[in-house]
Amino acid sequence: MAVLLCQLRGSGWMGNRMGARTSDAVLMEIARRLSSTVRTGDTVARLSDDEFVVLAERLDARQAQDLISALREALGSPIRAGDGPAWAKAEITLRWASCGMTAEELLRPTDRHRRSTS
Repeated sequence: MAVLLCQLRGSGWMGNRMGARTSDAVLMEIARRLSSTVRTGDTVARLSDDEFVVLAERLDARQAQDLISALREALGSPIRAGDGPAWAKAEITLRWASCGMTAEELLRPTDRHRRSTS
């Protein structure tokens, strides 16, 4: 199973600059874009304020890279937010789940693992 950790960049300012209601709307739009990009049966979940995870079964390395590209493209256009557009950039780290791995091992902070793309 491919596990794609999507760490939003530049989102720390959202709550301060936009207010909670607007930043929540931006995060919901990000979740909608991610969910509409993955295949039926794949899972998109929000892990923290600025991190999402995509779980995708039966992907090879090329398909996983194609999915990363599609996710980046989905986040590439501005999001209407409050008085102006918000931009969502994400660092996407690809990991492969194997039998016996724990969720903790898979979801360790990304700086401990080789990054597949940034």
